[in-house]
Amino acid sequence: MCIRKQTLGDISIDNNVCSPNVTYSTGELTTTSSEPITSTTYPPTIYDCDFECNCTCNWKHDDTINFKWIVTKGSTLTTNTGPDGDHTTGSRSGFFIYIETSSPAKFNDTVRLISPDLIVTNDEQCFRFYYHMFGSDIYRLNVYARINGNLGKALWQKEGNQGNQWLFGRISLRGNIQQPIGQPYQLVVEGIIGRGFQGDISVDDLAFNQGPCPVSTVCDFETSDLCSYVNDPTNTIDWKRFQAGTDSSLPSVDVTYSSSHGHFMLLKSDNPSRIGNGRLLTPNYPDTSGSCIKWYMLLENTATLNIRTYGFGAINSNILYTIHGTHGNQWKLAQTTVRSGSSYQVVFEGILNNTNNTLDFIAIDDIEIKSGVCDELGSCDFEKDLCSFQYLKADFDWKRTSYNIELFNAPQFDHTINNRAGFYLWMDRRQTIQGRKARIESELMLVEVRCISFWYFMNNTVGAQLNVYIRDPRSDTYSLIWSKDQIHGSFWALQEITVRPNMTVNGTNRFTIVYEAVVGSKTGDLAIDDLSTRSGSCLSATPPQSMYQCLDGTLIANTKVCDFIVDCKGGEDERLCGNCTFEGPINPLCGWTDVSKGSLMWKRGSN
Repeated sequence: MCIRKQTLGDISIDNNVCSPNVTYSTGELTTTSSEPITSTTYPPTIYDCDFECNCTCNWKHDDTINFKWIVTKGSTLTTNTGPDGDHTTGSRSGFFIYIETSSPAKFNDTVRLISPDLIVTNDEQCFRFYYHMFGSDIYRLNVYARINGNLGKALWQKEGNQGNQWLFGRISLRGNIQQPIGQPYQLVVEGIIGRGFQGDISVDDLAFNQGPCPVSTVCDFETSDLCSYVNDPTNTIDWKRFQAGTDSSLPSVDVTYSSSHGHFMLLKSDNPSRIGNGRLLTPNYPDTSGSCIKWYMLLENTATLNIRTYGFGAINSNILYTIHGTHGNQWKLAQTTVRSGSSYQVVFEGILNNTNNTLDFIAIDDIEIKSGVCDELGSCDFEKDLCSFQYLKADFDWKRTSYNIELFNAPQFDHTINNRAGFYLWMDRRQTIQGRKARIESELMLVEVRCISFWYFMNNTVGAQLNVYIRDPRSDTYSLIWSKDQIHGSFWALQEITVRPNMTVNGTNRFTIVYEAVVGSKTGDLAIDDLSTRSGSCLSATPPQSMYQCLDGTLIANTKVCDFIVDCKGGEDERLCGNCTFEGPINPLCGWTDVSKGSLMWKRGSN
C-alpha cells in the first residue's frame, strides 16, 4: 500500500519561550544524537557518498539478498514515514537512499550496502553518516564491519521511530574492528524492515576521515582522550573507560552506538572489600545563570552518584543531584541545572559501598552540557520531540504526530498551540487488534506528594483505555492510579492526579510515570498532550463549592448543571441528569421543573 505525499511549502515559527523557572529532572530517552559543534571540512575519500550522482558511488549492494537500498529524491512513496528531502542539499531535489517497506516487502526483510575495502590501522579513523528513521513501523538500522564475508556484532545500532529529522551518526573505528592491523574489512550499512508500511529508513552523506570523529556537544567516550575529562588525583578508585559487552556483569551495550563496540565510563573496585570513591571532572565551563547537564547512568547494588561543581580550587559542598542504589538494568537519562557566578567544572562523584559483599558499580555515558535550565520533571508538549520520555517495550508505540501529518485523520488541533500543525501523542487508528498496548515512560522522580497533570482526547472509540501508572523500575512494579475507557467528545480534557508516597511500592525512593493506551473494539482517536508534574497536591482538583468543572477545565455555576442547556463542550453537565435524589441544597430538583396543571402539584418534601 502506497499513499503519495502532498508537497507542502509552509515555513512557521512558534512557541518562543523564556522561563525564569529553574528545576532539575531525571529522565530516559530513546537516543542521543548530536550534530558536530563546528563544521569541519575533510579531504574526499573513495568511501564518501552523498548519492547526488543518483547512484551509490563506490558502495555496492549485497547481491546475496533480494532487497536493495533505493536511491531517490524528494520524499519516499508512503505518507507518514521517510523524509521530505535529502540531507546534503536540504531540498526535494537532493538524493538519498532508503528502504521501501510497502508490499511486497515483509517483516525482517533486509537491505545492505557494502563499502570498498578499508585497512585496519592503529590510527584514529571515523565513519560518519546521517540517518532518518521516522514512522510508526520503523524497525532497525545497523552498521557492521564485515570481515571475510562475516558481519559479526553491529558496530552501531538504532531501533524504532527517531522522529521526523535527519540525525548525525558517527563511529570511531580504531579498536573496534576485530581484525589484525593491516588486514582488510568492509563497512556495511544494513536496514531491516518492520511490521508495516510506515517504516521507511533513509541514509545520506556517508563519509570517512582519518583522525578522530568531529567534536560533538555530547561526550560519548568513544575516543581515548575522554573529551578532556580527568580523574581527581585524590580518588581512592579511578573512573576508567570501558567497552560494553566485555563483562557479563556490566552493561552489554553503550548508549552512543547501542552496541557492544561502544564505550562508557565505569567506576568499580576490583574486590568487595575495597570500598571508596572516585571523582570525574569535566573541562572548565564559563559562568552561567543556568545550564542543563544531561547524562545516562546505570547503578548497581548500593552505589551512590552525586553531581557537584568544582571552582576556586575546591569542591562545592552543594550537591546538585544525587541517586542511590539500582533502578533497573536499563540506561537512565538524568539531568540537573547548574548555576555558577564563575568558571566551573562539573564533578561526577561516585561512592562504592559494596554492601553485603557485593560489588557496586556506576556507569555513565553521553554527557551533554547546554545553555539554559533543564525542563520540568515529567513534562512535554511534544512540539519538538519526546522531551525526557522514552517508549517502553510494548505491542506498538505511541505516535508523535499532528493533524497535518495524518492528512486530516486525527484530532484536528493539538492542545499546546491549538493548531493543526501542533503535535501530540496519538494511538494510531491502524491499530485494530483489541487489547494491544502502547506505553511511554517519564524520567525518575523522587517519592513525594506530586501533582500529575495532562490533557487527553478520546472520541469515537469503543472499549479503548487510557491508563496512568506509577512504576518502580527496580522491581518493575506498576501501580494503576487513573484509568478512562469512556469517550467524551471531540475536545481536549484536563486531568490532574495527586500522587502520594503511600501509592508507591514500599521502600522505593524513586518512581516513573507511565502513560498507556489500550486498543478497543473500535479505534477512533485517543491522544495525550501537555504532560506535566509539580511538587505538592493538585490545587485545582476540587472546584469551588458553587462551581462545576467541565472536562476541559472550564468552570460553570452549579445551577447550570442539569438545566437542559449544554454548557460544557462535551455536554457532560447534562449527561447524567435523568437520575435525581432531590437531596442537594443547590439545584435540588436537578433541573426538573413542575409543569402540572390544576390544583395538584409536585413539591419537594422530607420526613
